[in-house]
Amino acid sequence: MVFKTIVNPFSSVSWAWKALRGQSVTFAALFALALCGFSVIHWMRLGLRELGFGWIGFILVPIIIIGTIARKENEWMPDEKRRRRWSKGLVFGALLFLVVEAKIRSYFTESRAAPPASQTPSSVRK
Repeated sequence: MVFKTIVNPFSSVSWAWKALRGQSVTFAALFALALCGFSVIHWMRLGLRELGFGWIGFILVPIIIIGTIARKENEWMPDEKRRRRWSKGLVFGALLFLVVEAKIRSYFTESRAAPPASQTPSSVRK
């Protein structure tokens, strides 16, 4: 199954910055999931479309939900050092996962050589 990721590059940079500063585990999780090919915002918008929300809902509802979760984070995880460790661990763990996945995929991909000269389009037309 291939996930089609639709992630705004500006928001992903913002999420990465907040995560690397250790400011928010929520944004670290969003960034890590986006790196791994699963866009939470995309799936949230698909759900909103099925519920019949218009374009304004596509903009406001994800902002409200993610903002609320990020604000409640201090209550769920009051220790700041623990939050920093979790957020940085999520980001670097996702990056490590991507490097390992790319390395493993490189072992299983076929090398595609150029077609023989007799099969190139220019030689077929002659």
